[in-house]
Order: sequence, then structure tokens, then C-alpha cells
Amino acid sequence: MQARAARLALARAARGNSQVPAASSGWTPLGPVPLASDATGTGFQNYNQVAGRATAVAIDPADATGNTIYIGGAQGGVWKSTNAATSVANNVTWTTVTDDQATLSIGSLAIQPGIPIPRRV
Repeated sequence: MQARAARLALARAARGNSQVPAASSGWTPLGPVPLASDATGTGFQNYNQVAGRATAVAIDPADATGNTIYIGGAQGGVWKSTNAATSVANNVTWTTVTDDQATLSIGSLAIQPGIPIPRRV
């Protein structure tokens, strides 16, 4: 956070004012939306606002249309889309696959041909 504040201060000084630059009207933020990171509720592990990242992507080889895709998040579990090949990105829908698991940390995904997902071992 200190490095971000220092970088912003340098940018402001270079412009000769203290205003934050106006956002460009050419971009529309789609997500992910940052979340509060303090799962303890006591402030013990508070990293302020955090956003997730996709750590794994797997396209189901059994779906010839390419619509079935699985995405794994670093701390967000596995998500499945059955309309991922739609031409409008905002119309792609996602459902959770692993919300009932003990951990949602995902590092990789693999699809074994012939075995439907999700398959719990």
C-alpha cells in the first residue's frame, strides 16, 4: 500500500497537481470486484481489498461446441460455464462446482476423457 501511495504521489508531482487522473471513457470494468480479505473478522489476517485470479482453465474435449469450460481460481474454487463460446462475453454464465469442499484453492485442472465432471474421489 505504501508503494502504491508513493507511485501515485510521484505521478501527481509529475503533473504538477494533486488530482487523480480522470478515468478513460473507453473502458468499462467488468470484474472481478475486490473483496474484503479478513475471514477471521478480528483483523488478524486483513489484507484489505483483494481480487482473485484464474489459475487454471480446462476446455471439455467431449463438448465439440467448445461451450463447456472450467476455470479454477487461486482462492475461488472451480467454476463451470456451458455457454462459454457465446459471442457476447457478458452473456456467459458460470456456476460453482466446488463450493462444498474444504478448501477453494485451485492450482490446476484436468479433464479425463469419458468421465463426467464433477467427479469426487
